[in-house]
Amino acid sequence: MINTIFDDSEKINNTAGFLIKCYKPLTENQIQVLRDSGVRRLQASEIETIYHRLIEENKIEEVENLDFVEYVYLYKTKIEPTKEMVDKIVLLENGKKQININSEEGLRIASTLTRKLHELNLQSTCVFGEEDIQEIEQKDRSIRLFLKKPIDLTISQWVEPEERYHIPVDEKGYRILEDVKTAIFILEDRQNEGLEAHILVGHRVEGRIGYSCWAINIKEEGKPELDKTWIDGINRLVK
Repeated sequence: MINTIFDDSEKINNTAGFLIKCYKPLTENQIQVLRDSGVRRLQASEIETIYHRLIEENKIEEVENLDFVEYVYLYKTKIEPTKEMVDKIVLLENGKKQININSEEGLRIASTLTRKLHELNLQSTCVFGEEDIQEIEQKDRSIRLFLKKPIDLTISQWVEPEERYHIPVDEKGYRILEDVKTAIFILEDRQNEGLEAHILVGHRVEGRIGYSCWAINIKEEGKPELDKTWIDGINRLVK
């Protein structure tokens, strides 16, 4: 019955890092499950966290859902720390509650939200004006992320080669959302408009903010199945 730590000292300056907090102690079988999920170079330790790098970032959800894992959050990004990107986070429910992003809870929330932005891959045809956004903020339960400055955000939507002439993509063909300034994560759709688990991405356009509607499709084929697990994760963090 042991806990584990991953020694990533050789790679820490070049890779993303994640912290896992586990309900301790871990069994050998549980350690093996983590290894099978892509956790590398585990060694025995008495501390309650596992510092690790996942081989594939899309395995994070799998690890988060393990019954012996309390949470997973981004500790270090390849480009810049989450803390340096995020300006503020506001919970919108019967008024506004600002999350302290300098706290451990705030950092975990910021890490979860920014990670979800990169996982977006399903675009809705909904169009939102500023009045729509205000109504959503007043009536639905949501959480809003503000970035310190607009960024070009690479998401998980792969673009067909013939469409790349008018859709910005990275070198691998994944879509780039340009000048992203803010995002609204719908936690509970109280207006019954089908927006639960959708993310409204605010882009800076000619001095104003325009919003596109996105979600995360977790089904490869057939009818899209939206990822709603991140809502549970946020609800566990937000008191």
